[in-house]
Amino acid sequence: PGQSPRVTCVYGDLSLSGEISGGGILVVSGALRVTGRLLFNGLLLVLGTGDLDLRGTGSQLRGGVFLACLPDPGGSGPAGFPRLTIGGDTLISWDRGAIEMAVSLMPMIQLGFREITNSLDPD
Repeated sequence: PGQSPRVTCVYGDLSLSGEISGGGILVVSGALRVTGRLLFNGLLLVLGTGDLDLRGTGSQLRGGVFLACLPDPGGSGPAGFPRLTIGGDTLISWDRGAIEMAVSLMPMIQLGFREITNSLDPD
């Protein structure tokens, strides 16, 4: 896609239909369902339910896809298992350049530092 890459966060489920293109990082905290044509370059992170359903004809994801089924905050019990459904002629391809572009959108900051030596560790 020939547009500027962005970081996009969707809280909850997301359903896409029609023809949509984009690039960067797409984070969905619920299920992601694509029934149209999605052209995306970068990182696709489906967290929460870990449910990715790609049934659109001609969809292409270039970069990386990460699915994780996470429990609700404060919830109990196991997280479950992620689910990936692919239909039509969907193409998912690993693309190092697309991943590097997406990672460059995240500012890397140092949150802490600790020198580790056996003289500093408690007994």
